[in-house]
Amino acid sequence: STYTAPQQQTVQKKLTAAQRKQQQQAAAATGSAAYPGVRTDGLSGLGLEEEAAMIQTETREQDKYLDEISRGLDQLKFGAQRMHEELRGQEQQADRIGQDAVVLHDKLRSVNREGFKRI
Repeated sequence: STYTAPQQQTVQKKLTAAQRKQQQQAAAATGSAAYPGVRTDGLSGLGLEEEAAMIQTETREQDKYLDEISRGLDQLKFGAQRMHEELRGQEQQADRIGQDAVVLHDKLRSVNREGFKRI
């Protein structure tokens, strides 16, 4: 018997780390050895159980790395948002300082004019 790929493939949406973990827990609860999202049942049907197990193991490892990348990106996003907020606050402070400098410049010019008139 030869393996034929399924005729109709379902489009899977990207899962969050929490959703993947929930799928893993559900699979573990039912005693399913297959990793969610990776189908190796065709390999098992051809007597390639060892290869199927290796694919499942590698997929779990890759998923761990993707979870780490996801956490890192979340941290970067949080840091970028904090930096944005800080820069917005500093921009407002710089605008106020600029406005104060204009007012002081005008006052100094007025004082200088008055001072030279008295001399």
